[in-house]
Amino acid sequence: MPNDQPLQKKFALNSAEVLRIKRLAQLCEAYEDLHISIPWASLVRRLGDTVNDFLYYADGELVGYLSLNDIDPVMNEITGMVHPAYRRRGIFRRLLRAAQEECVSRGEDRVLLTCEQTSHSGQAFIQTLPVERMVSEYEMVLTDFQERQSFDERLSFHKAESSDLAAIIKIQAASFRTPEDATARRVLYHAQDPHRSYYLFTYGEEGTGCRESVGSMRLDHGDETVGIFAVGILPGYQGRSYGRQMLEEAIRIIRSYSQKPIFLFVNIENTRAVKLYRSCGFAIKTTYDYYLLNL
Repeated sequence: MPNDQPLQKKFALNSAEVLRIKRLAQLCEAYEDLHISIPWASLVRRLGDTVNDFLYYADGELVGYLSLNDIDPVMNEITGMVHPAYRRRGIFRRLLRAAQEECVSRGEDRVLLTCEQTSHSGQAFIQTLPVERMVSEYEMVLTDFQERQSFDERLSFHKAESSDLAAIIKIQAASFRTPEDATARRVLYHAQDPHRSYYLFTYGEEGTGCRESVGSMRLDHGDETVGIFAVGILPGYQGRSYGRQMLEEAIRIIRSYSQKPIFLFVNIENTRAVKLYRSCGFAIKTTYDYYLLNL
């Protein structure tokens, strides 16, 4: 243990700490057959300006960990774990209390707790908290790309530039029915990250010089995986298979430079999207529940 304090708040993690967290995750996953949702790419890219990682040591070993996932600037997501041999000792409750205090100090008034649906220990702990279940999502992984040969030549797909961000904000807000100001904060936040890229889908007749922005998505490039996020089509253009064409274009782009596993998340109640992703070759890996905790 680096010092004599059992609970340590970290602005950034060194390679040894990341390795300890990975080993703890492997142990916890094997114990309950889980896929703990830890933002591994973010762990090694912390800017060092805020506390996002909370480590708990006992007997010289890392036995507890909590991550504040700042993938969404509007609301942090919390994921964590405790060594099976050290559970029922209040360790995660102490980690959570420290994370809550950190969020309050930033002026935040709520967080999302992430828990895999099959985690009996995690779900049992969640039930002891004053939380509200918000949504459940499938994590889906591309296993066998099912590519269609037909496509609409009036559609074009390109990596977004700064001049495209206003159109992306409009598409994202309309597609997901979210307030435009919150959507703008989210899009602008992600656009600053060199490991995340937005793509814009436009529609128009060739040679007319006038194209309408109709869809967008984001690719997150991790060390071991590539994630597809925020797949959105303007409501007026939905139901025309444009979502599939955009998704296929994204997969082809990724495969042109990487053979890393491709994954995405989707609301389990969005049956149309789940059907689309299955038809493209994605399979369900696991299910996560998200709970709102007011601070």
